[in-house]
Amino acid sequence: MRHVDSVSPADLLTGVSGESRAPASPDQEDFDSESLHDLDREDGEGADNDEEDGEEEDGEEEDGEEEDGEQSFVLAPATLEVAAEKATSTLITQEEEAARLLEKRKERYTMLLRDVCIALPQYKVIFIAQRKASSDVFAYYYRAIKENDPDRLQCIKVSLSVESAGPSAQSFIPVEPSPTELGYWFGVDVVEDNSERDYPTVMQMIAPASVTAKHSEYAGVSGDFKEAVCLSMMHDVIFDVWSISNGPCWITTTIAGLSFAVVEHLIITIETESKEALEVDLTGRHPRKNLLIDESYQNELDDD
Repeated sequence: MRHVDSVSPADLLTGVSGESRAPASPDQEDFDSESLHDLDREDGEGADNDEEDGEEEDGEEEDGEEEDGEQSFVLAPATLEVAAEKATSTLITQEEEAARLLEKRKERYTMLLRDVCIALPQYKVIFIAQRKASSDVFAYYYRAIKENDPDRLQCIKVSLSVESAGPSAQSFIPVEPSPTELGYWFGVDVVEDNSERDYPTVMQMIAPASVTAKHSEYAGVSGDFKEAVCLSMMHDVIFDVWSISNGPCWITTTIAGLSFAVVEHLIITIETESKEALEVDLTGRHPRKNLLIDESYQNELDDD
């Protein structure tokens, strides 16, 4: 199920309380006045009594030190404000770094999709998917499997050649995905029940900004709903396929709460033994503003 974790500044301040220690005050380090008077004894008292008094005095010093060690003090409001300011500053720095890394990751995905589209124009690739820590790319396109058959969303595996660099037919080599890759992760299943869609009654969608940025002639033109699909890796996420007659296609789903987000890239984390997709990262674009958006969530696994 999709889930987004967040950390608030208050969470970082947990533990700042009265348990913090402060140096003992001079009044706490004074000995008992009665024990000091015991040192002024008459000449008739023996040395043994003096030694015993000394031992008692030493014991009282130790007790006093223990009591000093057990004292606790609440931090002054000014100290708490400084701690809160530091924690907030640290949080802002972490958020800025996370945002910077996220933008770099999004840029890499955008460039990879662009390179695959350039290298394999015959497929008219709509979006791509990957396994984490794998160089293989799975490209999705929309066309008929056989002549005279209806168009269907399909998947082709693209292996990156290490001997060649840059987007070209030599650097991206299309091959058929294995049965395991299709069966567990990247296969396409048609959703027959239209009611399972996020918006079952919506049958047309104006070409999104990411499409018209490449094909300006389709600005303001509506595409028709073609089919709803899900991927083998996550049956709980429904994708809508849209197409303009004799024109471009695109695929949408809900990303980070945004409806009709245009899907560009998926990356999945695989559990080695069960081969289940444990985590899914979705990256797409706002349908009107063309801004990159993303969502990372734990996959809802089927119970066997």
